[in-house]
Amino acid sequence: MDISKSVARRLAKNGLEAGARVFRGVLKAGPDGIEVDGKNISEWLAQYDDLELLLIAAPIEHVDQESVVKTCYTCGRDYVGSTCPACAEARARLRG
Repeated sequence: MDISKSVARRLAKNGLEAGARVFRGVLKAGPDGIEVDGKNISEWLAQYDDLELLLIAAPIEHVDQESVVKTCYTCGRDYVGSTCPACAEARARLRG
């Protein structure tokens, strides 16, 4: 099951704050083993030999954010894009 990019970032942030190591990137299986952004996973995991681990693999969904109609949780208006334009305008106006 794919998760949203914001949920994945929150998981990574929580892990980093707790002292965990976080690996992010595109997974590639090749002749040299499995890599994430050119870093060999086996070599990276070898440093945790004889330790109990919890591994989380979360594929991030690729949704074209510009074409998805969302409803703003604050004002209830429908919008397309990453932020509600009505709320963004109100924030900008209130902040001066």
